[in-house]
Amino acid sequence: FKKLVTPSPEVFIFPEEYKTLIPQVVKEQKKIEGLYEKSFSWKLDEKTSLVLASNNNQIANAFATVYYNNLNLYYNGGASVYDSFAIRSWLFTLLAHEGAHLYQLNPKKGLAETYHKYLGNSVVPHFLFFIPVFVTPNILLPTWLVEGNSVLNESRLGNGGRLYSG
Repeated sequence: FKKLVTPSPEVFIFPEEYKTLIPQVVKEQKKIEGLYEKSFSWKLDEKTSLVLASNNNQIANAFATVYYNNLNLYYNGGASVYDSFAIRSWLFTLLAHEGAHLYQLNPKKGLAETYHKYLGNSVVPHFLFFIPVFVTPNILLPTWLVEGNSVLNESRLGNGGRLYSG
């Protein structure tokens, strides 16, 4: 695995087989971040790390997490089934979909912003006068809302997507 720290704050971790793909990933990531900063009306509070798993696995999935730092992990097992998702690019779809999760789950305003300055992205709620306060309160959103919004975002960026699969 290689680790590439770009001039931007992102960190990319990837196997050697993706070496030629990384410049395009950086370009697309920047494009999507610019769009999401406008549509979600905030910037991510931390750098985002991206891990591209090796082709030697069969997992057809990805995930995004904001604990303890912003992280996207993409498994390449789904790259061969892009037709069933009605998409043009498996990687662009993951950048759009999982990137949307980071923007959904990690807004920091008010008390959450203050807590983040001192506690980072903490998994457990903290208590203020016996009232639980979450550093990332959107983590409590229902799954159907979070996933539905990410599917919408993967589809609205001109890459096809599940909303086009009919």
